[in-house]
Amino acid sequence: MAVVTDQTLLNEIQYDVIEAPDLGATFPSGLWTAAEVLGDLNGAQNSFVRRTRSFIGRVPFVLGANVESVDLGAAGGWEDVYQIVLVVLELADGTFHEIPPSGTFAADHASPTWSTTAAAQPIPLAHSSRDTPSLTIRLMPASSVGGTLWIHYVTRPVQLTRFPDPLLVQSDLAVGVKWGTLATLMGKVGRAQDPKRAAYAAERAGEFEELTLRLLGGMD
Repeated sequence: MAVVTDQTLLNEIQYDVIEAPDLGATFPSGLWTAAEVLGDLNGAQNSFVRRTRSFIGRVPFVLGANVESVDLGAAGGWEDVYQIVLVVLELADGTFHEIPPSGTFAADHASPTWSTTAAAQPIPLAHSSRDTPSLTIRLMPASSVGGTLWIHYVTRPVQLTRFPDPLLVQSDLAVGVKWGTLATLMGKVGRAQDPKRAAYAAERAGEFEELTLRLLGGMD
């Protein structure tokens, strides 16, 4: 998979805003600082990945019987979790069962007795990560047999430092991250604020997000 570095993209941004191109090291106009632009580039890539769900990680978690609250943080190595998108329970017989997302409010109304049926419920009815502490999943109800809980999640990109570092987004789509960065830079209150150009850049960034979603989901 082809990649592009943060320095390359920062150089293009400097050309776009009529700054002397030096791989993003300086912005002599004083309209922005190099650290500020790098931060906005990180923010644009984070937003692109979060909106498109273009990078999904999968990690197994050993689930004991009758465990209702699963602390993913205790397993370590979960610093890159952006959003949990799919939870699947693999039983000892090798079968896989998707556990759909919900919330405790919905679960209480849909099945008021869910919390008392754990002893006889091998497959949880639902899971919740919205009304629980960070990196914690609540199973409703707990699995009476346990197994392997497979967590699929949106990967948080490693922060760019202009070392140079490669973007997580591949080169064909990285221009969408550049447009997202320009939209932020030109939308800020200050001497460089330009609402029309900011709106134009945001529209271009949105087009690349839509393209990515179509590529991942299939063209109609």
